[in-house]
Amino acid sequence: MNIGPAAGRGLTTFFLIALACASPRDPADSGATVRRPQGAPEITLVQVSNAANLGMQVSGGVPVQYRLSVNNTFDYPIRLTLVEIQSVGELGAYALRNVRHEFDVTIPANTSDAIEIRAWVRSLHTDLKSDNSSPVLLRGTARFDTERGSFNRNFSGRGH
Repeated sequence: MNIGPAAGRGLTTFFLIALACASPRDPADSGATVRRPQGAPEITLVQVSNAANLGMQVSGGVPVQYRLSVNNTFDYPIRLTLVEIQSVGELGAYALRNVRHEFDVTIPANTSDAIEIRAWVRSLHTDLKSDNSSPVLLRGTARFDTERGSFNRNFSGRGH
């Protein structure tokens, strides 16, 4: 069977794409040096205040208090420098636009600490009789600095 030049180029292109797909995508798999701490701090986000008056449309929103607990599982201290939180979709009692808080909190090795965070939320209900306690899925990212470099840790939680 004789393959013409156009078909040969097509096969070459196909094999190059297949080879690229089979190549490692993670720099750690390719032997490159990547700073990644082993393990990760455990992070829990809990809403600690009642989101009162969510049935009313309040200009500027309603304040809600959260507690971010960080369990440092490393054998060295970590410093919390930034937390970003937002709601996922608009299916619960309220919506939380991306909120960014800067911190300078050092958590010693193998200990835990809790940080209070306040955010202003927008009610998704305009009726005082509606159920304002439906759960809200929250997600966020915490940024840490350590003696071994910086890293981000994603987390999730629920509001009500």
